[in-house]
Amino acid sequence: MVSASRPWVQIETGIYPTLVQGGAPNQVPLRLANATGATQAIRLRLDAAMAGWTGTQVEKTIEPRKTAEAIITITPPIEPYLGPVRFSLEPAAVQGLGLETQMMISTPKATACTFAFDVGSAPNAVVSGYRALTAESLWRSGVDYGWVGTPPTDDHATGNWDTLQNDFATDRVRRRLRLRVPEGSQRAWVLIGGQGTGTQPVRVSEGGKTLVDSGYLEESAFQWFGFTLDGEAAGREVDLDIAGADGRVWRLAALVVLKPGL
Repeated sequence: MVSASRPWVQIETGIYPTLVQGGAPNQVPLRLANATGATQAIRLRLDAAMAGWTGTQVEKTIEPRKTAEAIITITPPIEPYLGPVRFSLEPAAVQGLGLETQMMISTPKATACTFAFDVGSAPNAVVSGYRALTAESLWRSGVDYGWVGTPPTDDHATGNWDTLQNDFATDRVRRRLRLRVPEGSQRAWVLIGGQGTGTQPVRVSEGGKTLVDSGYLEESAFQWFGFTLDGEAAGREVDLDIAGADGRVWRLAALVVLKPGL
């Protein structure tokens, strides 16, 4: 593994996408490959373009035609994110591959959330600190969340997905989720999408007011969509209606509501 015409060093996270929690330090494994003809002492860190993200610097010496393992600690912002994370590599004379193509999905740390739901997942298979929101999570007296009436179906993605996206709730008709939200305004996000063929527009609404209109999503793609919930002066019950366009299939993989003020 040596490229004489165009020597390079490559990085890979090994998990696609890599799941991290916003507002918390995450240890992310890296695999580094040296395809140059000389030993390389490299320094790797998050690129300055990753506004709001912080991380440690990795320093590793790699012999020619060898690979090495490393750990980088990354703290994303509290807001959810799904997309590429950019890295910077030194020395600049060495070409770096994979610096702009490592995909990560960030979801807020559970302690920052009023509600942090891993939707469709069994309680023993959720993101650390999250609660399972399943077809058995029905609204009743004494609870602060649940499906009202008939719940959607819990389903599992085919292939290798991260913990947050591999399970979801799905249906072809509108379903209602009720939350007892605390007083004040709070930011919220849903993770909507699918696998295989593309996902037709999905609409999340409250009292007839559209909070999210996803538009068409490409095949095998999930995406975060943000909105605001208002608990008013004393807190209240909020009904979220979730439906696909023209009776098409919708999938909900996660719902997070930050604590007021965050």
